[in-house]
Amino acid sequence: MHRNRMSHYFEALNRELKKKNVVGEIGICGGAVMCLVYKSRMSTKDVDAILLKPSTEIRDASKNVAKKYALDENWVNDAAKGFVEGVPPTEEVFSLSHLKIWAPSPDTCLQ
Repeated sequence: MHRNRMSHYFEALNRELKKKNVVGEIGICGGAVMCLVYKSRMSTKDVDAILLKPSTEIRDASKNVAKKYALDENWVNDAAKGFVEGVPPTEEVFSLSHLKIWAPSPDTCLQ
């Protein structure tokens, strides 16, 4: 998934959450951070997240986005949560009307 498309998919996810009047929050890590925050990569296979809140609503909305854009159903997944204890210090990546995206602070990533 190219980083420009990833932003487009997050905008689509924002629209899905807006339809449900839900404000979501996603903490990204892995390749998504390398693409969107550090711009050191052009693409990643999926969006690894350490927090999806509210999880059920974000999963449902992300599945709708997946159907619309022919993405893997788990293009946003929280499988990485097992590698992180608690919620680390964060930095905002971007904020939309119904979706906030953040990443662990650089110091956290270096530990």
